[in-house]
Amino acid sequence: MTYARRFATAGVAVVSAASLLLWMPPASAQDRLVYDQQLRPQFHFSPAASFTNDPNGLLYYKGRYHLFYQQRVFSGDTGLSCCDWGHATSTDLVRWAQRPVAIARLPASQGLPEEAVFSGSAVVDWRNTSGFGTPGNPPLIAIYTGARPGSQTQKLAFSVDDGDTWQIYAGNPVLDIQSGTFRDPKVFWYEPLQRWTMVIYSSTGTRFYTSPNLKEWTFRSTFGTGFECPDFFPLALDGDRNKAKWVLFEANGSYWVGDFDGTAFTPNDPAPTGRMDHGTNYYAAQTFSDTPARRVLVSWISTGFARRGIWTELPWMGAMTVARELSLRTIDGRPQLVSTPVREVSSLRTAGVTVSNRVITADSSAALDPGAEGDQLDIEITIDPGSATQSGLRVLAGQGLYTTVGYDAGTHEVYIDRSRSGRQDGLAGNGSTGRAVLPAESRGKPVRLRVLVDRSTLEVFADGGTRALSANVLPLVNTTMTSAARAGTSTILVRSTTGFAAGQSLRVNADANGPLPGMQTYPVDKVGTGLINTSLAVAVEPGEANLKVTDAANFAAGRTVTVSSGTSSETFTVAAEGVGTPASTATRLLADTAAGGTNINVASVAGFTPGALVSIDSGEGVETVAVAPGGVGTAGRATMLASGVAPGATSVKAVTVMGAVVGASVVIGYGTAGAETRTVVGPVGANRQFNGTAGADGTGVILSAPLSTAREPGTPVRFLGSGITLASPMTKAHAAGAAVRSLGTGIRVTTPARRFHAQDAAVADPGTGLTLGSPLVSGWEAGTPISTPPGSRLEAFAAGGTARIIAAHVWRMKSIWADSSPARRGRSDR
Repeated sequence: MTYARRFATAGVAVVSAASLLLWMPPASAQDRLVYDQQLRPQFHFSPAASFTNDPNGLLYYKGRYHLFYQQRVFSGDTGLSCCDWGHATSTDLVRWAQRPVAIARLPASQGLPEEAVFSGSAVVDWRNTSGFGTPGNPPLIAIYTGARPGSQTQKLAFSVDDGDTWQIYAGNPVLDIQSGTFRDPKVFWYEPLQRWTMVIYSSTGTRFYTSPNLKEWTFRSTFGTGFECPDFFPLALDGDRNKAKWVLFEANGSYWVGDFDGTAFTPNDPAPTGRMDHGTNYYAAQTFSDTPARRVLVSWISTGFARRGIWTELPWMGAMTVARELSLRTIDGRPQLVSTPVREVSSLRTAGVTVSNRVITADSSAALDPGAEGDQLDIEITIDPGSATQSGLRVLAGQGLYTTVGYDAGTHEVYIDRSRSGRQDGLAGNGSTGRAVLPAESRGKPVRLRVLVDRSTLEVFADGGTRALSANVLPLVNTTMTSAARAGTSTILVRSTTGFAAGQSLRVNADANGPLPGMQTYPVDKVGTGLINTSLAVAVEPGEANLKVTDAANFAAGRTVTVSSGTSSETFTVAAEGVGTPASTATRLLADTAAGGTNINVASVAGFTPGALVSIDSGEGVETVAVAPGGVGTAGRATMLASGVAPGATSVKAVTVMGAVVGASVVIGYGTAGAETRTVVGPVGANRQFNGTAGADGTGVILSAPLSTAREPGTPVRFLGSGITLASPMTKAHAAGAAVRSLGTGIRVTTPARRFHAQDAAVADPGTGLTLGSPLVSGWEAGTPISTPPGSRLEAFAAGGTARIIAAHVWRMKSIWADSSPARRGRSDR
């Protein structure tokens, strides 16, 4: 992870290493470990109740695979603490048992700030070179980065009980070059020279060190410009161990193939050989140490670092790829990496469906087979593209939403397109589409794909694994409650019923930030019941044809609106383009948006309010959508003051200004009593508080008004950003630069009022309720998020011509969490 990202947090809770190392959840807490939250992958590892990013310390010892990982505990609704080493173990690389934190961050002491535990690796010290074990009980050694602002050093921890508990080495750090960019060590034993080797990222490149005992390190060489989370290992070329080559890869998936003499790496070509994964969400992979006879990799499927959108409604965030076996093959005349799911993944397959010789007509899509539906699938398919320009699969399809896994004949690329996958708020990654050019030697041949579909996680392996893609998707149709509903009620009022249909299952996480509650699920019996309820914000005089209401969301042209004042009422018809008058504020889109998205980024959020309508005009038709509750100023970032400020200050210096936008709000003292909200008016990155020069590079921002109270360094700060979360998905795509207007909360009607209606008179429009097939087991508050998966159909498609499915095999996949009860899950692999 980048240094700025890792320290852009506020409200960090300090927990002692000792308490975390010994903690095990009590039985009552373990009973709540329910893994069936919406979107949670069922055969990919995800943390029990926290955020995860990089896999760390991957290790195999005594029949157990150890998966350590960067763990961040949620801090408030949107913040993330940083960082500990979480821990899970498995006997088969598939079914994982959650374990207590292995290595915990160090609390602030003796004037030093808290020290986070960044990424690193682990090895078995078979020869006991470190002296921490015995000849009959070799120690397990973890080497990781200890990080404080401006300082990153390499530290050591060891275990003598097979990895169950870890002790911090008293002689830490074992390597310190006085740098703030020096992290993510990967360590291995180099047999020819009988010594340990470390490869590590630094600001001057990827550095190589050696050691006789894991405690004393000598610099040897530098390669390239460097990038986070390097890994380095040999692989037999084309299965011939006499032709082994060395592979160096980095967090972004770039890799090189070359030779290593124990001191320096010499690549076959200075430019990267290729990418290990071409998807939108692959990052920070690592391979296991000490695995017999194979090289196995696990990577983070990134959900980003901002806990926003859907992630504020769920008790977990982040997942890992399935374990992949790596090999090195000569492809297009040069050595290239090949990755495939480890054979153990197939043990999760259940009932299967086979389809063969199916023609897909031009510009059409059709269900592959009624028995091939689901959101947990393992698919192997061979397609003859024929005359089609595009062909492939649509997964998680329904209600007009789907994710495409396709082949582009013109560019000879396999791709994942998630632009119509569902919710876009909280969707991280590099764009909406990941693309990989297939080897030239495969052109003109049938396209072979293996696709793993796991709720919100997709992995694609093309051409036998010569290319791979990973993606995170959010296949949900969403709305929110417009008013509270009591337990026992069967009808609820929502902001929008778009995408909901009778027969669907409605799902809600009743306690989103609790310790893993289960989802509540209800069948939908009827759509369109109930009322849209609001009230007049301003009294209406006889003869007026504009109703100013407190919330214009979900009202629509042509529908009837009833205004009730005491015992009398009057009914109106909403005029064409009559919702959201008068227009109040204009701005523009800063970034492209996709159909189905519920979040837009604008140049300024000034004048926008929850409940008001927003019009988006990209020149190809205007779209009008309401602002969601709490939807103004989303896509922001949490940070803290880098230095204190006195009363009257008109600028502040933060640890980072990521997420700060001129025109958006900033909250000083976020989440604390006496928090002050100001607007960012000056150049982001200014440092005027210290040198008086506007626009100077730094991490300062200029405020719209002076602060009223003094603030200490470390005070939580939140830049509210320039995002607007919408109450319902957009139906069109809009390009950056599109005009955006806040339409206010007026409703223009076709006939003028005949009588006086007082302020606060009820205003209603029937039609946005959902009738459920069973009563609520608990009450829900207004604003509670409600969702339904759009569907789980598996479709084949062809565009621009006809294609043919030569053969397809589809298996439903078991959940890895279903094999042991919650009470046993902590010990299921011993």
